[in-house]
Amino acid sequence: MPCHEALRTQAYFDGELDATASATAEQHLADCRTCAGLVRDMQRQREAIRDAAFYHRAPPEMLSTAARLLDAECGNSSDETPKPSRVKPFWLGFAAGIVPAALAATVALYIYSGPGGDPLA
Repeated sequence: MPCHEALRTQAYFDGELDATASATAEQHLADCRTCAGLVRDMQRQREAIRDAAFYHRAPPEMLSTAARLLDAECGNSSDETPKPSRVKPFWLGFAAGIVPAALAATVALYIYSGPGGDPLA
């Protein structure tokens, strides 16, 4: 029969609990054989995944070539500090958003202000 603390046990195993909840989960694990078995199963599964994982580190020549090509594409050399290239597009985007919003607010204010009572006033 599954334990009602199984989800908390999984959160404990993943390191997602604070200190108080972790202490409560550890106490529960000492008393509950079902959750203790769940932790053992998760640990075996984690180890199996780590053992079967394929990881290949790129050779240093490839990394330096990629960095050099990226620098050439961006127009940066390795001697210079990178220049901010997004300043202008940010302000253009900001202006493109604020101008229509101001226009819409002006039109809405004009429409919803209602008819004037006294044209002379």
